[in-house]
Amino acid sequence: MVELLTHPLFSFPAGPLSIVATFLCWTGFALAIASSFSCEFFARVVRAQLYIIPTDTQFPFSKDASLGMWYFKGDWEDANLAVDAEDKDCHPYEDAFNDDDHWKTAQALNIVSMGFASMASFGMLFLGCRLLTSGQRKLCAVTIYAAMVAQGMQFLVFQGEVCANKTIQELNPNILVLDFEAHCRVEIGGNCCIAAMVLWLFTGLCVLAIKDTPAQMKDTSSLPDRVEVTEETVGESI
Repeated sequence: MVELLTHPLFSFPAGPLSIVATFLCWTGFALAIASSFSCEFFARVVRAQLYIIPTDTQFPFSKDASLGMWYFKGDWEDANLAVDAEDKDCHPYEDAFNDDDHWKTAQALNIVSMGFASMASFGMLFLGCRLLTSGQRKLCAVTIYAAMVAQGMQFLVFQGEVCANKTIQELNPNILVLDFEAHCRVEIGGNCCIAAMVLWLFTGLCVLAIKDTPAQMKDTSSLPDRVEVTEETVGESI
């Protein structure tokens, strides 16, 4: 049998493709982590024309709120539209945050994606010192693609209430919204998510393209043929 544990660490006995696959997988993993903990996965862009009832005046209002899976950036405005312009830090969402089913699903898929990505990335390290069988390589590719699909499904947040074009509700009793438009756009965290998906796509292709080494093929061909058990062979053995 071919000994799988005698290769030096980081010798990559499977060849150059294993080096490329490991590099792409870990780079994608790093980008996915950055995307998960970013407070700039996407931005909710609001443009409105407001009417101040007591003063009988109008003024335009615009706000780009940066949001992430688990954090948001800066200070959200209160009922008087007061914003702390100097606050550029990331803050966790409060328990009272009104997240919808799309948002909750995206957060759950974020956890699933990171779980598959962790298993795939650490599994890829075995390519540095071991000869994986064809079945093991296929399992690694499936894990990578599962992480990729879950990563992409995080964009479900764009179908939720946060990105819906709905008028501000109960903004202020003295403010009337005359014109309102809102949409979401991808920011740096979302771009990192997309980049991780692309890298994982090529990682899986590289893993599937790795072939058995001559030693593995020789070892497989040297296995004895399967003996067909019949009544005659059983009788002879008795």
